[in-house]
Amino acid sequence: MAPKLNLKLFVEDEAYAKTLEDARARITRFGDTVAGLGKGFVSLLTTPIAAFAAPAQAASAAHRTASNAIRKATGATGATLDGLVTVYDQVRVESRAGVDDAAEVVSAFSQQLGLTGADLRAASAATIKLARTAGGDLAATAHGLVKTMAAWGVAGKDVAATMDKLRESARPGAGIAELSANLTQAAPVLRAAGLTLALGAPALLGA
Repeated sequence: MAPKLNLKLFVEDEAYAKTLEDARARITRFGDTVAGLGKGFVSLLTTPIAAFAAPAQAASAAHRTASNAIRKATGATGATLDGLVTVYDQVRVESRAGVDDAAEVVSAFSQQLGLTGADLRAASAATIKLARTAGGDLAATAHGLVKTMAAWGVAGKDVAATMDKLRESARPGAGIAELSANLTQAAPVLRAAGLTLALGAPALLGA
């Protein structure tokens, strides 16, 4: 009887061992599945984060570039610089201008005419629109128009409206930088004759 018992125990041991092996294999497969799900979940999380982070980093770098350019051009710091950068942000959104262009125009009108806030935003955006209509280099256009506004004594709150009138008079490709230089030079004579910039500009602009 003992040999039969031993054989039965051996068979049962083998069956038990196979059961354990099958269980171990199932556990391993389950672990691999969980690990795969984990990697997929992490990928689902990190892919959109990375896609969002790249443009955000680029925008942050552009913002720092503009802030540095404005600070260098105007010498502004602290709250004053923050205010100019805020205007720069508004001008970029409104006019869809590039980083350098928006910073250049905002700096020019701030430094040379002392414009701030809403007047600075409106004048800067109007200048970019005028430059697009007439053509030519934007930086030269901005600095030329700043001198024109000063020569004609245009108040800060009226600069944007004056720019719009010039844009209506300007011909595409006319080269507003050169024409604004003529307007600046003619200002004493035309002002003495009682003309405003809005009235004197059309003739010089060829309108």
